[in-house]
Amino acid sequence: MKHKILSFISLILLISSIILITYLFYKFQLNFTKNFNTYLVYFIISIFYLSFSIYFYFQNEEFKIISSIIFFSILVAFYSFEIFLTSKEFNMSKTFKYYENKTGKKYDKRSKFQIYNDLKSDKNIRPGTYPYQFFDQNSGIFPLSSFANKKIIYCNENGYWVIYNSDRYGFNNSDEVWDFDSYEYLLIGDSFTNGACVQPTNNIAGNLKKITNSKNILNLGMGAAGPIIEYAILREYAPFKKNIKRLIWIYYEGNDLHNIYYEKQNSILKKYLDNKYFTQNLKFKKNDIKNKLEKTFKFEEKKAIKEIKTRKKKKIFNILKLSKTKKLILSRINKKIIVKDAKVVDEKILLLNFKKILKEVKSLSNKNDLKLYFVYLPTGERYINLNNNHQFKNYLEITNMVQDLDIALIDINKNFMNITDNPLKFYALENPGNHFSENGYKKVSEVIFNKINRLEKK
Repeated sequence: MKHKILSFISLILLISSIILITYLFYKFQLNFTKNFNTYLVYFIISIFYLSFSIYFYFQNEEFKIISSIIFFSILVAFYSFEIFLTSKEFNMSKTFKYYENKTGKKYDKRSKFQIYNDLKSDKNIRPGTYPYQFFDQNSGIFPLSSFANKKIIYCNENGYWVIYNSDRYGFNNSDEVWDFDSYEYLLIGDSFTNGACVQPTNNIAGNLKKITNSKNILNLGMGAAGPIIEYAILREYAPFKKNIKRLIWIYYEGNDLHNIYYEKQNSILKKYLDNKYFTQNLKFKKNDIKNKLEKTFKFEEKKAIKEIKTRKKKKIFNILKLSKTKKLILSRINKKIIVKDAKVVDEKILLLNFKKILKEVKSLSNKNDLKLYFVYLPTGERYINLNNNHQFKNYLEITNMVQDLDIALIDINKNFMNITDNPLKFYALENPGNHFSENGYKKVSEVIFNKINRLEKK
């Protein structure tokens, strides 16, 4: 009986390894131009598996027993870990519990497209659609903002979904701001400037309005934008013909520098970097932008509906495929490769590109007689794992670069460290991967206002 079971196991291992290699060849032929390195890893593993299966088939009984015990122990360990990852993803009970204990309110667990589905009877509502979604499109126009004059479903990190009214060009402002003759502040940056994930009255622009008792603040922040997109937004949308007192460039250390690498891959965005006279004239192409955003939104909506319909069926199948374990392992491998390449090959180039952008921004500021301030925003990850040092995220290189260019620096990290021993309290639910909490945005706004006041009184 024992001999039959071992023979059966040997046969199963051999057959499954042959099926695996055949399947990989089939998938590789369909996708031979994509993810070659990933398939190469799979081929190496499957060939090793086949070799082991053949070796196992011809070994003695004792070897087969020991190998079977080890093999099935590893298998049980992998599937246990997969089930743990699956349950962790679908059960954010710690986050929900923390929020509910802290606020006494229920955490809104709906997804962005569930929110949209619940509210889509309102024809003016749209899930946020952003420039990074067009990186692979190198023809036509490249939108630099979201839907214009719509109710934009943004994000939820503070327990509630933020929906804001976009202006005539798709930014997070009241539309009337474009009719003003002058501006106290013009803000440019990514999602932290745009105002994720708080109501407009509680983002940086909203807080500055409260502090200064002025409505003359223009927010050109855009979700997931990097320095090239931000520079392009300035060139396309900043009302330089009007009186702007201050330009506030808000830099987020978490991903702004590395965003340059991806933005440079797009031929349209690259033109802004290479040619200071290039323009898409986006202010005059509202319908073209709207059509492109609508097309992308419809595609994302179909994807979301399909995902909701197949989620339950896919859940079990994904567990069998060890999808989350595989994704985690590959992300760690790829992360190391990306980080290594960025440090050895790309990072110096990225820093040079960023310096070029800052020089152009300073030139724009000088030409239009406005004061330029550079705000350095820290990621919450700086405050974990002993990361708070001058090497983390090129902190020293960036801050030195700004000062060498004679641009006024407002270092939020230094201010956070002077205020508290626990800067994570300024991030949504104290999660280092989140945007700021309402209190965090308020504190950043106060630091910006106070530092500018001090600098301008000198």
